[in-house]
Amino acid sequence: MKIAMVSVLGNVSESENHHSGGFTWVMLDQWKQTFDALFPDDFSIEIEVCNDSCKWTNYDALIVNEGPHFKNGVWNLFGGMNQVLKDKLSDLNSFPGKVYCYKNNGMFVPDYQDLCDKRGMDFDFKKEIKDIQFPIKSRILELGDSHVLSIHRPGNCIVKVDGKTLYGILNPKEGVKMLEEASKFYDEMVIYFGNIDVRHHLMRQEDPVASTKSLMSQYKGVLESLNCKVTLVHLLPIEDESRKLPKTGYYKGSPFTGSREEREDIRQLFNRCLNTIARINDYEVLTWEELELDENDALSFNCMESRQSVHLRPKFYKFK
Repeated sequence: MKIAMVSVLGNVSESENHHSGGFTWVMLDQWKQTFDALFPDDFSIEIEVCNDSCKWTNYDALIVNEGPHFKNGVWNLFGGMNQVLKDKLSDLNSFPGKVYCYKNNGMFVPDYQDLCDKRGMDFDFKKEIKDIQFPIKSRILELGDSHVLSIHRPGNCIVKVDGKTLYGILNPKEGVKMLEEASKFYDEMVIYFGNIDVRHHLMRQEDPVASTKSLMSQYKGVLESLNCKVTLVHLLPIEDESRKLPKTGYYKGSPFTGSREEREDIRQLFNRCLNTIARINDYEVLTWEELELDENDALSFNCMESRQSVHLRPKFYKFK
C-alpha cells in the first residue's frame, strides 16, 4: 500500500529548521505505526510526503496534514483562494481511495466545506475524511506540551497537549486523571512539561522560588502515584530576551515574565528538583547538555527554529 501525506492549504513541511517540519517527522512515524497495526499482513506499506509536484492518484490512500497550528474556521490562506488550492480541493473530493486524518491531541479534521462557504467558493465537498485515533502498539507514551516533539523517539506513542502547563497537568480533575489512566495502559511514560510555567507563570508569584518548590513537591506526589516506569525531561535553557516571538506565544500581552537571569535561576531550580525526584524514585532524566549556548550561557538562536518561536529546530531534536 502506497500512502501520501498531503496538504490542501499549502505544502507539508519537511524543513529541518521549522517546528512544522518536526511535526511532520513525528506524524510520519505515528502513521507508519498506525497502518502497520491496521494492516498487519501488508508488508509493503510506504508513506511519503506528496507536495505540489506529486499526483495524488498515484497513491492508494491519503493522509491530510495541515500542520501543527491548524484550527478549523481559521483560514489564513497565503495567496488567497487561488487556483492551486481549488484544484487540490477538487482532487481530494474526487480521490478514489480512503482519506485519513489524525484527530487526537487537539488536532482537527479540516472542514473544507466551511472553507468554501466562507471564501465564497461554490463547491460541494463530500469526500469522507476518516479521523483516526492511533492504534499504536507501543507501550511507551511521550506526553507533553508542544515541546514534546523534540524528545520523540521513533516507535513510541506521542500525545501533544499544546499550551498545557505543569501546573495545569497537576489539576486533580483533569491532568492528574489523564496521567493516572495513561499509566494503567502504558509500561513507561516520558513526561515533558514546565517550559511554559517558567516562561510565563512562576516569576509572577510573590515568591517564585517557594512556588517552584511547592509545584515540584506536588509533581513528585503525582508521579509516585503512577503505575508505570517514568522518564522526566529537563527544561530548555532560556534564550536571550532579544528573541522575537509571535503574539500567539504571549501571555497577558507579554512574551515572558521575569528577566532571562531570573527565569534561568528558576529553570535550574526546577531541573535540580527533577533530578532529586528521579534519584529518589530511580527515574531516568533526559537532559539538553548537547545544545549550543551563547557567550552569556543563553540558548543559542542557532538551536531554535528559524521563524520567531520558542521551539527547537528539528535538527536538534533529542533522537532525530
